Amino acid sequence: MFINQLSDYGKMKLEELRQAYLFEYANLDIAKKLVANCSCGQTSSHDINFRSIKGGCGICPVCKMIENGSYPNMLTINSADAIGIDAIRTIRNFTALKPCYDKKNYIIIDCKNGITIVAQNALLKMLEEPPDGSYFFMIGTRKSYLIPTVLSRLIVINEYFGNGRNIDEELKSCILKKDYNELLRYTNRWNRNRLGYELITIAKESSLIISEKLINAAILITTGNSNIKLTLFELTKH
Repeated sequence: MFINQLSDYGKMKLEELRQAYLFEYANLDIAKKLVANCSCGQTSSHDINFRSIKGGCGICPVCKMIENGSYPNMLTINSADAIGIDAIRTIRNFTALKPCYDKKNYIIIDCKNGITIVAQNALLKMLEEPPDGSYFFMIGTRKSYLIPTVLSRLIVINEYFGNGRNIDEELKSCILKKDYNELLRYTNRWNRNRLGYELITIAKESSLIISEKLINAAILITTGNSNIKLTLFELTKH
């Protein structure tokens, strides 16, 4: 089982990169920057700083291909619905290919619309024995939405990219201080994140904006001490 702590992996050399990560607050642009950071041959250093992912030079052929999605060493998986088993088969076929430009293949799995349990179990087999030279970057979801066996194979980077803050620590602080207005401001920032969307929707529809019930549910969810679906179901009961 990997250690899921940002402090251990804030900065590293490219050769220290592990094969499977979950970036809880990253989007596709951040994932592409990470691939460019690892692949660009023009950058002066291949050091990786997970608190501030800079990308590559932005002008070389590799960087341009990464930006427009045509880089043959990069596969991006996303879906209008939850990612299913067919996408995992696509990943398996991709990892069987020999990388064109260097010795690494990068798989970005954008889970903003979810990933099925069946797909997670199929992905687990690859995460347990990652193909040589294959690197998995999961984005668009939180660790609470993943099954424990998959999560145990991922290094979780819990960083709000753009200002270098650990958003969960600030969120927990405002929750514990019962700063309801700040909590609502945080959930509004998570417009790409299912958890934030669900909390803000429940708060508005159920008139729970200043409810102790909402705060307690948020504490359970953000600390990873609950089943999210069950917690949200209980939250909506009157």
